[in-house]
Amino acid sequence: MSNYSQSFRTLFLFIFFIISPKLFASSETITFKLPDNAIIKFQPVFLGLDGNKIFASKRVKLGSREGDDSNYKERLSTTNLGGSFIGKNYNGENDWLYYLGQTEVSQQQWNVVMRWWQRENGLTVEPENNSQLPQTGKTPAEILTFIQALNLWVLKNDREALPKNGNAFAYVRLPTEVEWAYAARGGNNVSHDVFDRPYPYVDENGTETLDGYEWDRDSSGNRVKEVGSQYIKPNPLGLYDMLGNVEELTYGIFGQDFLFARFGGLVIRGGNYSTDPENLKVSMRTEYDGFTQDGNILRLNKVGFRLALGSLVSEAGYTPTELDEGYNEYLSSDSGVTQSAAAGKTSLSQQAITDQLNHSNIERERLIEENHDLREKLTNVESKLVVLKGNLEKKTMN
Repeated sequence: MSNYSQSFRTLFLFIFFIISPKLFASSETITFKLPDNAIIKFQPVFLGLDGNKIFASKRVKLGSREGDDSNYKERLSTTNLGGSFIGKNYNGENDWLYYLGQTEVSQQQWNVVMRWWQRENGLTVEPENNSQLPQTGKTPAEILTFIQALNLWVLKNDREALPKNGNAFAYVRLPTEVEWAYAARGGNNVSHDVFDRPYPYVDENGTETLDGYEWDRDSSGNRVKEVGSQYIKPNPLGLYDMLGNVEELTYGIFGQDFLFARFGGLVIRGGNYSTDPENLKVSMRTEYDGFTQDGNILRLNKVGFRLALGSLVSEAGYTPTELDEGYNEYLSSDSGVTQSAAAGKTSLSQQAITDQLNHSNIERERLIEENHDLREKLTNVESKLVVLKGNLEKKTMN
């Protein structure tokens, strides 16, 4: 991005932060009002990125740190993560962030939203359900219908509560697998050492512990618990039940790693209330199999979901030139998405140059070979021409 564009962008952000703070995201918990006086809460997840860079991203290592002891689903992999909003972090700096649901979606939250949706569309209204147990057993299609209904409800009834990225309002969606995993490790609120542990919980002596933080087989008595229970503590980002209680569907496509995988079904993350505590860890991931082999829908009663807030890149208020320049800056930065190359890892821009050089070299070799073939053909034609001329001269002399 040019110095002029960068200066203009910085001035734009400063002016609008002073004039309209709603254009900047909140660094506090966000609460949406739901029908029938229910609520849903979202926690900010800061990334420690320069809020003045349009496409700033954070390179993160996800998966197990246990090396060859882990299965193929959990092998260590590197990928990138970007935010959806700009807010003031705990150091008072402009920082990129996204929001993740404080708890798994409860049966009550599902019920009040879907009952409103059903009334709005003249459908049969399901019975009232005020249970605080997590909502499980739903298909991705049903979850997306719920998300659509929730987005419409908030836009119609609690629009002012929506954070914004410039001009773009937040919208509700499932979290990506990377967003989920980064937050489950404690994100930017923990040290690198704690981030790399199987879970980001410690006791008063600094020793790793699950006690008081997650519902597993031992702590739950093998029974599902209410979301955000007062009997457990949240993780360092204020998120409850990230690893236990019920597993969580994410908006990620399952593969053997986070980049360049052979893609399968959606990704389920975390463990549940019947998982042995020895197996409960951040790197747990499962492939979603929503159908039985005989063609029936498979409803997984230990799988729920939590929500995230995103924003639309194209509606944030950046000009096309700013977006192009910002993306070029991103590609040439150290945080640019990596690809495998002969000499290790390179950024996409470096990889593009390498690919172009490789293509040029291949094309050069092809042209050299083609030129050689043409020269041989030309030599043959010239030889035949000499013979023809000789024959013609003989006929003329006769």
